[in-house]
Amino acid sequence: MSDYKGDWETAKTTFEESTGVKKPAPTKKNLFGKAVRQKVGIAEAFGKVDKLMPDTNKIDEMTAMKQKEVDELGPLVSKAGQEVRDYIKLLTDAIDKEKEEHGKGADAIYRDLKILKAKLESMTAQMKSELDKVYNYRRASSEGLEQMATAYLTSFRTLKTSIDSNCKKALVVIQQLLKDPTLQNFNDAFPKTARDITQPLQQIQKFTLPDELRPDQLKSREKTMENPKVVEGVVELEKSVAHFKREIIPLMTETGTTPMDSSLGKFANHPIKFEQGASQEDVIAATKNFGRQVKQAIELGKKIV
Repeated sequence: MSDYKGDWETAKTTFEESTGVKKPAPTKKNLFGKAVRQKVGIAEAFGKVDKLMPDTNKIDEMTAMKQKEVDELGPLVSKAGQEVRDYIKLLTDAIDKEKEEHGKGADAIYRDLKILKAKLESMTAQMKSELDKVYNYRRASSEGLEQMATAYLTSFRTLKTSIDSNCKKALVVIQQLLKDPTLQNFNDAFPKTARDITQPLQQIQKFTLPDELRPDQLKSREKTMENPKVVEGVVELEKSVAHFKREIIPLMTETGTTPMDSSLGKFANHPIKFEQGASQEDVIAATKNFGRQVKQAIELGKKIV
C-alpha cells in the first residue's frame, strides 16, 4: 500500500524543523477578529487513498484489487489532488511574499517553501501515475495476455504519467540542491535522479526510433517484438508519440564534458562527478543545467496523446 499521508507528515516536519516556523496554513478570523489557523485537508485525503492504493511494483497487489476498490480509488485520488491544488495556491502566495520581503538568502525560508511545494506536486504526480498503472495493468490483464506483453503494454500506456511523476521527483531534488549546493549532494543525486526520467523516454526511443539504437539495443527490440501483442502495443505507442518523438534525441544522447553542460542522457548513464574544489556556484550552475532538461522532459511528456 502507499503512504502518501506519511510522506506528507514527513515533508511538513522537515519544513518546520528546517525553518523553525509552522507551515503556511489558511486562516479565518474568530469572533474577536483574530486570524486563526485552519486545518488543511491533505492528510485526511491522502490517508483515504493509502487505504486502497496498491504497491504498483507488486503485481499480486494490483491483481488482488476488487473492481469496487478500483472504482472507489479514482475519486479519492481526484479529491486528494484538489486538496493539494488548493493548498499550493496558498504556498505560491507565501513563496512570492517571502521572496519579495526577504529574498532567497540562506537565512530566508524561500527555498524551504519551494521544496515543500515541489514535494506536494511530486506526490500528486506519483499518485496519478500509480492510479494510471492500476487502470492500465488491469486493462492489459483483461485482454488475456501473457505477463511479458502485459508489462510492456502497461508501460507504453502509462508513459505520460510516468514521465511527469519522475520529473516532478527530480524537481524536488533540484530544489534541495539549490538549498544546499555541495558537491557531495550533487554527486549523490546521479545517476538515479536522471535515470528515473530516461527510463520511460527510453521506451519511446527503443520502440519508435530503431534507427537511433545501438546494435545490441536493436537486437533486444527485435526479440521483444516477436510477440504479436507487443507489436500491437508499439503501433499504438507510435500513434501517441509520432508528432514529437525525435525531440527526445538531444536529451537521450550522451553529450557534455562537465556537469554544467551534460545532457540528460549523460547524467543518467555516465554522470561526470564534481571533484574536490568545485565551488557552490559550479554546483548551482550544474543543477540549473539539469533542471532545464527536466522541464524539457516534462513538456515532451505532455505531448503524448
